[in-house]
Amino acid sequence: MRKFKKGKIFDYNCIILDMDGTLYYQFPLRVCIVFMILCHYILHLTKIKEVFILWKFRKLRENYIASINKDDFEEELYKKLSEYYHESLESIKKLIDYWINERPLPLIYFFRDRKLIKAIQKLKMNGIKIIVYSDYPVEKKISALKTLYVDYQFCAHDKNINCLKPDIQGIKYIIDVLRESIENILFIGDRYIKDGKCAAGVGMDYIILSRNPFLRAFQIFSMF
Repeated sequence: MRKFKKGKIFDYNCIILDMDGTLYYQFPLRVCIVFMILCHYILHLTKIKEVFILWKFRKLRENYIASINKDDFEEELYKKLSEYYHESLESIKKLIDYWINERPLPLIYFFRDRKLIKAIQKLKMNGIKIIVYSDYPVEKKISALKTLYVDYQFCAHDKNINCLKPDIQGIKYIIDVLRESIENILFIGDRYIKDGKCAAGVGMDYIILSRNPFLRAFQIFSMF
């Protein structure tokens, strides 16, 4: 899916990229993580409740519409889980941070989209600004990709964003930081319901990449 008005990607001054599912293939990584979780808790059956906590967190976060009046929307989710499962707030945070943020990091490099990252390198060499914007923390993931170099990075946790896509508060803040007109910015993501709607909400051009590697390779080729 594309709302790509300009002829070629080089016609844009800034490229905003989603992280999860865009810069790396999310499905095979998730399969690996699920396998690791199952193996771990088969050996630790007394802690099986943690599996349900992780599942509940993903479900709540995916469907959560953060209020701009909240100082930390994710803290609210932690509190809900803590109350629901009668676990300490600290143990909930530690569990989620390990399985959601830390454990996938060593796998990201192996599931990276090599063609897309190579294309981004080419764009950056031609003076186009590269920005990563994700609903999850991105700094460690960018480092895990090893060959990705960006000009700016933003995530839902940033104090000036504090919302999940497709809420346009975040993308509007990024536009202000870039000081670039919307018609000169292209958003590349993998989900219309998140990335596409976010870009469309401010009138920004976007491309939604296929999750099929072969179709995606054709999409990337056609951009140039």
